[in-house]
Amino acid sequence: MTWIEVPGTLEHSVIEHQNRNETAPVMLNPAKQANDDIQLHAWKNDGKSADMEAEELVDDETNLLPLEALHDQFLAGRATVFLLRIQKTASSTLDVMFSTDESMAECQPNMRALQRLEGETCNRLFSLLLYAEYDPKNCPGIAAWDDPAWKNIDCIPWVWSYSYEAKYHGLPKPIRARLQRTFQRARLVSGHFSYGIHSIGHRGSFAYVTTLRHPVSRIVSWWNWNIQNGKLSPVIPPAGDATFDDFIWDDEFQFGGFQKSNHMTRVLCNQGAGLRESDRASEEWLEEDTPSALLTGMTREHYECALQHLRSFALVFVADNMSDVRPLAPIVSRLFNMKETVAPLEDTLINPTTLDDSSAGLAVHSHNLSKATAAKLAELNRWDALLYEEACKLHEISIARLKKWGEQA
Repeated sequence: MTWIEVPGTLEHSVIEHQNRNETAPVMLNPAKQANDDIQLHAWKNDGKSADMEAEELVDDETNLLPLEALHDQFLAGRATVFLLRIQKTASSTLDVMFSTDESMAECQPNMRALQRLEGETCNRLFSLLLYAEYDPKNCPGIAAWDDPAWKNIDCIPWVWSYSYEAKYHGLPKPIRARLQRTFQRARLVSGHFSYGIHSIGHRGSFAYVTTLRHPVSRIVSWWNWNIQNGKLSPVIPPAGDATFDDFIWDDEFQFGGFQKSNHMTRVLCNQGAGLRESDRASEEWLEEDTPSALLTGMTREHYECALQHLRSFALVFVADNMSDVRPLAPIVSRLFNMKETVAPLEDTLINPTTLDDSSAGLAVHSHNLSKATAAKLAELNRWDALLYEEACKLHEISIARLKKWGEQA
């Protein structure tokens, strides 16, 4: 693969990974970008299959974005970094590494301050930034809405919607324009969202950073995390006495359907990887708790789409080896020209799941799953398992590239 410029249809020049093979998944949606006209940076397809490239990946650093050129763009204020935080993949480490947590100084003013304002049950700006939702009737709080400081924020530290891009396109035109301007000013966007959110706007170039985890461990962790935060509880309906087996085997289970079946592939491809065609016309958005019965089946095409996107990221890490990443936090801060330079992180768990005795009956562990449930999980996450294997290779490359760039910078 080589670095080229080709005619594009986004608002600014971007760093993008576009597949130009007509038989492969479409990476960009022309219908949403028909009114824009710019140059698009892309990787030229040299005719190699995904399997052939996988064999060469370890020795070929050019599959990921070149760090020196990327750094120059951030120094010049012409780039946006998107932290695509896949749930329960140690993505909270990214939150700390980029200082985007509520108590940290990178994003000021910090939109999380609008979450629980005294006298407001729902803040309109917070809802718009977090979910791409605008509902003045049911979300009337207007604190910060007309404040110039909030109109000119350059950091969006918390996005949480897997349908964010689709919701954005359904907003009233003036509200959509406001959100687009916010994204165009942003040097950093972080949260739980799907690939493609950059199409809303960025500073001219963009780069993605993410973490992945073995799918079985990730799903077990997601289940236990939701016991900890009270979403799943033996004493609080409607979860009632539901078990992990119920969650895995029941396609109509009302919690976490989007989490349990090739979730990472769906999020990283985001092209026909959500609701089934027959359900897309409904008023329902694809969300974390969409029952798996409503989701389209994943195929090799979706996997290759996700893998191609992943290979175009700036940095890719895996949860099992975050101890490799934490000492490199200062290098990451310099690479993306962050306001705050983060010291090397301690080699401890960040935002761990801790369960009390009352939850012991619901909690599960990967090594204690029945053979049938383990086999079902493997069946549901075939493509995520393959994607994780590739992510492990990209992790090694990312660490080596960061160390090399840090020595030369």
